[in-house]
Parts: sequence; C-alpha cells; structure tokens
Amino acid sequence: MVDFRPAIHTFVSYFPRIATHFTPATATKSMTASYVIIGDGIAGSSAAETLREEAPDAEITVITEEGEALYNRILIKEYAKGKLPEAPISIHEEDWYADREIDLKLDTVVTNIDPDGHAVSTHEGETVEYDKLLVATGGTPTQLPVDNSDADGIHHFWTFQDARAIKESAADAEKGVVVGAGLLGIDLAAICGAQNVDAHYLMRGESWWR
Repeated sequence: MVDFRPAIHTFVSYFPRIATHFTPATATKSMTASYVIIGDGIAGSSAAETLREEAPDAEITVITEEGEALYNRILIKEYAKGKLPEAPISIHEEDWYADREIDLKLDTVVTNIDPDGHAVSTHEGETVEYDKLLVATGGTPTQLPVDNSDADGIHHFWTFQDARAIKESAADAEKGVVVGAGLLGIDLAAICGAQNVDAHYLMRGESWWR
C-alpha cells in the first residue's frame, strides 16, 4: 500500500517492452511511394532521413504521441536532476522535418493499422495511407499492476514530458518511493538524490538490474 501524501511521490520503473519492427506493404518501385513511420525516436527519425536521401520525391509521414521532435533520451535524466537546461537535449527541431519535406505529426496517437488497406487511423479520426509502414515506437515502461498506479504524484519515467513532471514533483517533495530495479529505477534514485529527496527503493530480489 502506498500513502499518497503531498510530500511523497512515487516513481515507477520497469524494463520496457520493445516494439520496433518493420511492416512491409505492397512492394513498389515508384520513387513517389508513400511511407509512414510510427515513432520519432532515433530509429524513426533516422529512417525518415535515409528515406528522404534515397527517395527525394517520396511522401514521408512521421507520427508520434509525444509533443516534441526527436531529443536525446539519455540526457533527460540529467535534466530531471537539474543539471541541464532543455536546449542541449533537443536533437531535431520541427523545422528540420519541414526543411526535408517530412510531415511530422506530433501529439498524435495511432489507434488502428489496416495492413490490407495500407492505412493507419489516428485518435483524431484522420486516415493516413501508405505504401510501406515502419513501426518504430521503441519501448515503454510497464504500468505498475496495482490499483491507483496512475494517481497524482506517481510518475513513470520514459519521455521528456515525464522528466519535466518528475523534476517539478521532486522539487517540492520531501520523500519519494522508487519501484523497479532496472536502469530507469537507478536513474530515478539518482534524480531523488540530486534533488535532495529522501527516497525509498523497492525491488524484487536482492540485487539491481535483474
């Protein structure tokens, strides 16, 4: 049981479930083929850049749930610690995509993939057709399988938005609880230490990174 008092914040970390793979559609030799990439991490962004170099006339769409373009995910922990400002963490600005005529759709959730119709649907009801589709969503932390795991004051650590929320909460917190003994859990413990938060570390077993 976790006591969610204002001065106590719980940080959750698990090994991510990797979901990066390529889904081919009907082969096409046309240089005006359309490509849709779901995910704007380093894999998705690099794929878009390579496609633009190899197919100058192709239609390329990158769809991401996040609200900002590609950034250095490794450095977001340093931001959450208060050691780095936001600027050095960004890798690509939105103009980078526009300059390469890549359609970047931020804050967009894919709700359905129709492999037979070669189309993806978004939460806004938009349908984006493709000749070839790349799913490069990477991994996400597993939700803690207990009641109220999404309550106020509980954070999962994976995105820049997560880092901002953790930094803000840690600045006001006196005590915190870190759940998870993977690399993200270790990062969260380090963030608590950097922000002078008295942290309790919960793990299964007797060692880190099981």
